[in-house]
Amino acid sequence: MQRSNGSFQASSLGSEDDMRFLFCASAISSLLNDWSGVDMDRSVSYIKSCRTYEGGFGLTPGMAFIICVQILLLCESWALFAFSRNQHNYTL
Repeated sequence: MQRSNGSFQASSLGSEDDMRFLFCASAISSLLNDWSGVDMDRSVSYIKSCRTYEGGFGLTPGMAFIICVQILLLCESWALFAFSRNQHNYTL
């Protein structure tokens, strides 16, 4: 379940929300090739909000890798969407 800040939480009953759950939602969406449950703009905004003053990401060491993979998944999805849109002459 995506929250208004762009992160995801594990349960609709309320739980912690952080980059791990955004990563999981993105990985699942990528595997299923169905991004309908992910608001990309809010997700990117959330990732940007996790940037620290020294240029890193996340709250604890080791989270940077998950964020890098997250960015890769989002970029891959956008590239596939753009390619598909151009192939079928879709307009937004």
